[in-house]
Amino acid sequence: EDVAGIIAATAKDIPPEGYDDSTGAGRINAYDALRYFEYPSSIRYYPISAIYHFNVGTYPLMLIGIEGLPDDQYRVEIHEVHSGDFSLPADILEFLGIWGLGRLTTGYSFDYEHVPKYGQGYCTVEERPGNKYRAKTFVFYVMELDDWTPIGWFPCHPNNVQFRYSVFSVNVVRPYNLRATDITETSLTLRWNHDYIDLIDGYTVKRDGQVIGNLPSSQLYWDDSGLEPGHTYHYEVLARKDDIYSAPAHLDVSTLPQYMIAQSKYPKMSASVGT
Repeated sequence: EDVAGIIAATAKDIPPEGYDDSTGAGRINAYDALRYFEYPSSIRYYPISAIYHFNVGTYPLMLIGIEGLPDDQYRVEIHEVHSGDFSLPADILEFLGIWGLGRLTTGYSFDYEHVPKYGQGYCTVEERPGNKYRAKTFVFYVMELDDWTPIGWFPCHPNNVQFRYSVFSVNVVRPYNLRATDITETSLTLRWNHDYIDLIDGYTVKRDGQVIGNLPSSQLYWDDSGLEPGHTYHYEVLARKDDIYSAPAHLDVSTLPQYMIAQSKYPKMSASVGT
């Protein structure tokens, strides 16, 4: 499914516009297909649950290869199942494609009176208003062909359907290997790595959710000072391109506890006591 999605996303369309029975999605562009396989392009997988369904009709169908059901003709009530609307991830620089993952979705295909795809999983992703998408599949309420005796839901009840879909895109890649060095009672230095500094504008550094620095892409460190001794801080470092941000790299760091000099009651003697 991912290979088919990449081919469709990178194919050069042949008129008439869109998918054609004779040429499919168009002429395969091998250069684009291979180029988009390279990082920072990615295919990411997302789950989503069903939120509603409706009956699209009852048909006599030959069902083959459905787990827990002998191959035979049945009376089948078809229910179309939808996920809620969802948006694309916020770190996308270039959107290349989106498609459903039938093999990981609990649902079957159905084209009205055509035979289902022999119990294989099915999921398609539809465009929605407002740059939204939703996933769709079908489930079967199966009955005996002659007397309509109920047998049950296949592959599951509509409320239990779980979808999976792929997003194919070029993304703002997040920093990695975030770490702290030179830690004192009141200061520390954050350091990180990034492999694609030419593809981003820079980094945004946050401490406990607040922005404390915006840096150029070549600066892979941040000196933080004025901290409280013995306190734990949560840091995030995000790569940015224009107004698009990567997912954050996270790190919790504790400053060193403060030490004070405790004066001894004996002359010329003292003790260092940690608080």
